[in-house]
Amino acid sequence: MNKDQVKDEHRNALLKLSKYWFPEPPKGFSAKVCSQVYEIVRSSSDATIFKVLLETRFFQNFLWKFFHKDITNNHIELVISCALYDGKYACSSLLDYMARDERNLEDLVERLLAITIDLRSDTNFQLHSRVISFISFLSTHGLKHSSVERVISGLFDITIWTNLPNYESLLEEKGHTDFISDKSSGNASKQGKPKKTEDVIQYLRHKWVYTITMTLMELIKSNSLKESPEFISYQSSWINLLFTWLGQPKTRRFMKPFLQALNVTSIFMRSTKVVQEYVKVLKYYMDYPIDDSSGKQHTSFTEDDRLFQLQKVLFSDYKDKNKLVNSLMTAPSIFNITQTDVTKAFYSLSSDEIFDIAKKMGLVNYMPSSMQETGILTEILTDHVFSSKLSRPTFLENFVSYNADVIFSLLENVPIDNIFESLPVPQLKNSQYLSLEDFVARGKMRLNCEILLKVKTHITSVLDRLKISVGKNTTLNVKGSSKYSTDIKNIRHIGNSKAEIFFNNRRELQSVLQDSQYVALITIIKPNQYSPHERLRVYGLDNLQIFPVISSGANSLVVSLIDGAPASDLNYMIALPDMSFHSKMIEFFEYFSTHCTPKLPDFMDELFIGTGSPDTAFFDNQSNRPKSIRILNFDLKNLSSEYNVKIDSQKRMAGGSTSNIVSSKSFQLDYEDDNIIARPLDIYPPTKEVCNEFVSILYSCLNTGFTLVDRAPHTDVGLLEALLIHLQLNYPNERSVVVVPNDLYLSQIKANYDSEIIVYDEENKNATQIEHIYKQIDSLLSQVKGLSILLGLNEYGYDESCWNALLLKKKVQDKWNAYIEKLRVDSSSYVNYPFKEFSSIEWTGLQEQDIHLVRDSYFNISQLFEILERLQPYEKLKHSASQCLSYGIHGGAKTIYTTGMSLLKHEIYKEAFNSIIMVDESDEVMSVLPAMNNKSIKRYVSIGDWSLNGCRWNYLDTKMIKLRKSLCSKHLVPIYNHLYDNELISDTDYPPEGGLQKLCQIVPTGKKLTQNVCVEDAEYCVAMYSYLRSTGCAHSKIAILVPNRYQQALMFEVAAAKAQAYEKPFVQVQRCSPVDHLIVSSAVDLRELSCARKSIYIFGELQVPGVSSKKLRIRNKTIKSAGDLFAASEK
Repeated sequence: MNKDQVKDEHRNALLKLSKYWFPEPPKGFSAKVCSQVYEIVRSSSDATIFKVLLETRFFQNFLWKFFHKDITNNHIELVISCALYDGKYACSSLLDYMARDERNLEDLVERLLAITIDLRSDTNFQLHSRVISFISFLSTHGLKHSSVERVISGLFDITIWTNLPNYESLLEEKGHTDFISDKSSGNASKQGKPKKTEDVIQYLRHKWVYTITMTLMELIKSNSLKESPEFISYQSSWINLLFTWLGQPKTRRFMKPFLQALNVTSIFMRSTKVVQEYVKVLKYYMDYPIDDSSGKQHTSFTEDDRLFQLQKVLFSDYKDKNKLVNSLMTAPSIFNITQTDVTKAFYSLSSDEIFDIAKKMGLVNYMPSSMQETGILTEILTDHVFSSKLSRPTFLENFVSYNADVIFSLLENVPIDNIFESLPVPQLKNSQYLSLEDFVARGKMRLNCEILLKVKTHITSVLDRLKISVGKNTTLNVKGSSKYSTDIKNIRHIGNSKAEIFFNNRRELQSVLQDSQYVALITIIKPNQYSPHERLRVYGLDNLQIFPVISSGANSLVVSLIDGAPASDLNYMIALPDMSFHSKMIEFFEYFSTHCTPKLPDFMDELFIGTGSPDTAFFDNQSNRPKSIRILNFDLKNLSSEYNVKIDSQKRMAGGSTSNIVSSKSFQLDYEDDNIIARPLDIYPPTKEVCNEFVSILYSCLNTGFTLVDRAPHTDVGLLEALLIHLQLNYPNERSVVVVPNDLYLSQIKANYDSEIIVYDEENKNATQIEHIYKQIDSLLSQVKGLSILLGLNEYGYDESCWNALLLKKKVQDKWNAYIEKLRVDSSSYVNYPFKEFSSIEWTGLQEQDIHLVRDSYFNISQLFEILERLQPYEKLKHSASQCLSYGIHGGAKTIYTTGMSLLKHEIYKEAFNSIIMVDESDEVMSVLPAMNNKSIKRYVSIGDWSLNGCRWNYLDTKMIKLRKSLCSKHLVPIYNHLYDNELISDTDYPPEGGLQKLCQIVPTGKKLTQNVCVEDAEYCVAMYSYLRSTGCAHSKIAILVPNRYQQALMFEVAAAKAQAYEKPFVQVQRCSPVDHLIVSSAVDLRELSCARKSIYIFGELQVPGVSSKKLRIRNKTIKSAGDLFAASEK
């Protein structure tokens, strides 16, 4: 049989057995059934076999229902395997179910603890591996439940250990007999444990770690299990548990014995490279501080702590022992000695002395005597002292110096694609932030790889174009050419820090050198002069040095001698590509290391997700959900033509300016009391319009927190514009930064330069923008000139500068105040408005309308002076475009539009912002984001295609959220995902992958609601009611939801005629109380579906804006049409 046939056979066998526990649970436990299920599961290689068990409620009705502390290991394995599968793949979590029964959960953990200690060569390592994975799952994902947290915190508590083998002998061995009597008399309570009790618990924790790791080591030493797949899987599970706990301050206190045990274990695992690397990384993370949610740092020790500990032991007992030992005691730091120095000093001591030192340093407290050999202890001691000094390449130094040996040894010996494999760097799970050092180290590692790859690719491509060959007399021929390369004539040193390089001038080279920050100097030699090992590819680069360029001329350039003086035999120069971005990244990492803490604000605990139809937000398990989640839904293609934003009138006044709030001419603002209505103009494309529903859903999330939006293609600009309007209206005094993919996107944005600025990657575009600012100032000053002429003050030069123009403001206000005083005396005098000609007002003859024109006119005049006041600083910097741009970035502009590269290039990340809005996240921006998470940030909005994003939140504890493309009614998405914690029905014949435990069925009738009633709908709903009653559903558990009271009355009439055998159904209008089964008539508000507990039946074409008019097919093929429903109800 093929794999599919075997899979089907196992599924069928389980389904056949499921009659014992589904749909009703059995009255008693059956060991035979449990064994049969276990054998089927164990013989199946397909993990989805557990899906059948979950769908038939095997866990709830059988496994957990009859759980007790003495159950078999087979029962245990089924329990944890179901829970692990549910946590990894399913949409609802069994952990929630298990957490309700704390007693059973405590019994389970006690059994699991006992299983972990029982390691033998004939052990069921598959069970052990799953046990370890389950403990890791509880420790990582289960702590949101108070009961689970209590059980996990008690994992090593005395109550758990009382039933473990040799418990009392363990305590007697340590001299804790008093505690045994305390325990038996009930004095050792969990609250207020005496100091001795704490010592015992700490001892038991260490003992548990050592029991497992030492047994693991002995099994590896025996070589009997090295090739066993189950044993290898178990090793991996155990080590992964260590890393899982590393990121949790609550459990990190167990790491010291872990580290010590693995130090010992690694000595016997020299042939297992993977284990060595894991141990290396484990030590590395032991030295990293971890921030918990309160901001408190947790760290184990500093770099010199272990050396000081050793020096203290040596000084107290071995002072003046010999010269080698004394040299260790006088070393001021671990960096002043080497590992060889320590090893030599230890070899000068006797075996008893070494054992005494190791014992006093806490390294042999629980080691078996067979391990206490001098050579082993020496290696453990040495490794222990130096483990905090884990060396990593100093990427910054490599980048700055470009040492040829370092670069090309990395290029040739380390595959770029596998750069991380030699040093696995695990994600820190269940911790909200990565440590600062780890973030910087990863960033530098990624940056270094990019630089090396870029340099390597560039030099290789240039050498390819040179077409180097060897002539008959072994002379070197260079036939080709490249605009990036030329031969060197001479090198002249300028002091000790600079050198001038003369070369053959070529016109195309000059343009390259203007943009190049680095040049590579090489010696091209005969390809056959050296062995293949000494040559780079086929070109034989005997020497390569890279220098930063200080300045360039027609036929020479000046370089900085960071890497020492250039060699005398360099004969060719290659200009390297632009690396300004990498330089800024290095500056960023240095800034980040010294000034920033990668801590996210508290509001980041709440994650708001927006999905665009037809996408469904899906988490691979419940534990990956953030603490609070709201799934939003909107589709810009179906939005109506206007929206309202309620705004407090005082806040509107605080903004100072209102008509320039809209960032382009796409929207028209009108006022109605305290409402501001923004209407798109006719020229605005329909797909960019914004509606009331969109605003009410999305804007409610923008007060604080994350808003992550999966937007439809080609709708970014309209959505971005709507978001900015909202922020500027409701938070006029806050600063925002908008990060977009590239300059092309920026060119589509129309900025108001008095409050906004665009920062391009290309400097010439920034210079052009500054010119636009001065053109705007000139245009505004021409309006000021018109005002001065009306006031008879044109001779005073008010239009010559912003400063002069602002002097006219007082005179305009005086003129307005005088006009208002006259208007109070005689309302008909409004026609004497002094600025009528300036605003080109034509009186209508209707006083109310004319006064409205006057108000708008003076509002625009007032705004004119406010804009000039904000633009005045730019005028002062008119002769320096760079200073103008800097002013806009560092305080002049409330909204900055930029790209990821400019964010670094112009150091915008150092600025304090209240809002960060990003379109199409990039790796570069995601790397910078933690540095921007300062106390000022209140909200973060991300607009992008989630299905294409692979770099999301790699420094958060949540995994990337998957979007499953399933064709479903988008109005059901936020309801069903949020309230039912599950995926929604598909509009195909088959359910989405993952399945549904609850039934949601849509029966098409093809009839639309007319004149407030629909007879066909009423008949179908009553038929479904009759069908459910005939299957045994209670009257009180069924409700029919209708859109209005007319349909309700019709429903009662149809029920009286066609469902006489049953009580009159509950028919409710618009609102519905929670029931098991909900029958829905067309045109109701689908938000009311949350009242259904088990099943939903929807009839008719859904009369909801935005829902496709095509008929939705039903999920369950049992009832394919309304006709089948009538036939079923009649039966």
